[in-house]
Amino acid sequence: MRSIRARLMTILAVATTIIWLCGVSWIAVHTQRELDRMLDQRLGEVGRMVNSLLRSGEIDPMVAADAAMSMSQGSESGPRNFISCQIWDAEGRLIGRSGGAPLEELASIGNGFADTMVGEQPWRVFAVVDAVRGTRILIGDNLEERQAIVRQVVLGLVVPAAALLPLLAALIWLAVSHGLRPLDMAATVLRQRKPADLAPLSPADLPVEVRPMFQALDSLLERLAESRAQEQTFTAFAAHELRTPLAGLRLQAQLAMAADTEATRQSALKQIIVAVDRMTALVRQLLELSRLDGEAAPPERSVDAAELLDETARRMHPMPCALQVAPSLRGVPVRVDPGLFSMTLRNLLENAIQQSPAGEEVVCEAHRDADHLVIAVRDRGPGIPPAELQHIRKRFFRGRHKSAGGSGLGLAIADAAMRKAGGMLRFRNRPEGGLVAEMLLPVEPEAARAS
Repeated sequence: MRSIRARLMTILAVATTIIWLCGVSWIAVHTQRELDRMLDQRLGEVGRMVNSLLRSGEIDPMVAADAAMSMSQGSESGPRNFISCQIWDAEGRLIGRSGGAPLEELASIGNGFADTMVGEQPWRVFAVVDAVRGTRILIGDNLEERQAIVRQVVLGLVVPAAALLPLLAALIWLAVSHGLRPLDMAATVLRQRKPADLAPLSPADLPVEVRPMFQALDSLLERLAESRAQEQTFTAFAAHELRTPLAGLRLQAQLAMAADTEATRQSALKQIIVAVDRMTALVRQLLELSRLDGEAAPPERSVDAAELLDETARRMHPMPCALQVAPSLRGVPVRVDPGLFSMTLRNLLENAIQQSPAGEEVVCEAHRDADHLVIAVRDRGPGIPPAELQHIRKRFFRGRHKSAGGSGLGLAIADAAMRKAGGMLRFRNRPEGGLVAEMLLPVEPEAARAS
């Protein structure tokens, strides 16, 4: 069943029916118990009254038996069932009975109550034995009459309730529809929205039960809006950044074609190569950023920290970078994806090289700090103004000391790759000038405990 309205309708209808049936059953049982108590009390009162009349000696047994029937019909507030009275003498002869009472003995009992069968019908009998006179008075009523009274009470409840069931079903349907109105309103709003409208949905008077769903939808719309804004910024930036080197390529190609001397031609061709390298680096960064946004985090695997750094250094051999690995890192395992690790370190090194003066070597140090592997990249550039430190992780951010070849993507890529790898980045300025970018990766717990 996929309809919430139909499901709620079914649940409420079934629950109401069960509660109603339980109530009717309880009323039937309680009515039967109270009726038995009241009628048993009346049987006892009639029996003792007949015995008192017989003891007085002023009344005939037949008249006393008829008086018992009259007493059973005298109450207007009680149940209108009829009792039977029999009077037996010491020799076992029936000396008196009420009209309609059976001829056979109602019960062969002494004083008190008993359930018995008279013919094929169940009876409830009360006996009063007078040892002095040798008489036995039996007062009884047919249990089927008692059950008929209970059935009348139950029918008095069932018939009106059954007649009201359609009205109850309609009220439940209206109540469920009213409760689901916020969902219907949300569906209507979503259908009428334009594709570009990603404003929040949640009105102020939402029911508590549906508020989490609307909050989740608003959160999703917010993430979609951020993603769309990033895509638009990404596209605009890529177009702008590619247009400049492409225009430069065209200009340098025209200069090479129109060059009068070999030296001029070679200079133009070198500028073409520089522009192509810049475009290649930019395209690589754009692809890396797109891959980080679109793919799930790759599975981590345990690698030796020192071996991972050595392998990364070999891949970056042409870069002017001095890698210093602490001996204590030999044999220390870290859980990380090597590809994300290399991507982070390469972008940090490229950023440091761009910011450093020409000919200056970038220093990369790796050491152990408690339960973390720390890789620090130090450059001798101008550093980052304190007010800009909190913004350098943003995409396309180019601060006051931007380099000519920078795109504003390197640190954003490094931060995204490090977070996806399970680590974090820290940035701080050096007192003597320059920036320190630190990669922090957790060491495996087993290794941390062993140390």
